[in-house]
Amino acid sequence: MRKFCLQILKLDNSLRFAGVLTTDGRFLAAEHRLGLTNILLTPEEFQLAAMQSLIRLNMRMTMQEKLGRPILSITGYEKVFGATMLIEENESKSIEESALMVSIDKDCPDPWSLAVKRILPVVKRTFS
Repeated sequence: MRKFCLQILKLDNSLRFAGVLTTDGRFLAAEHRLGLTNILLTPEEFQLAAMQSLIRLNMRMTMQEKLGRPILSITGYEKVFGATMLIEENESKSIEESALMVSIDKDCPDPWSLAVKRILPVVKRTFS
């Protein structure tokens, strides 16, 4: 999983963090961009933010019967963008259902396109 997180971080210079966590909030791997010195959250705050992202993603599951499973959620903050993407269970690769969390620099011109056009295809190729 560490290799996967590093692969995600290499997709774009505006990516600050990539981490894979289980749906119960346990991190399987987490990596920051090489040389990043402005870490915004303490480890405890980061764990809380991860749980909050998972809760928001799970809340969106209530509409999956009509809309389908949620795939991606992006939140814009004043200092950073955060994105959470569902990684679906894949028995052939022994991956339990989990999520990819990334943080993106606030000056990224189009975090939505970065997530949808660059990150999601890598997630799908890796875990499908």
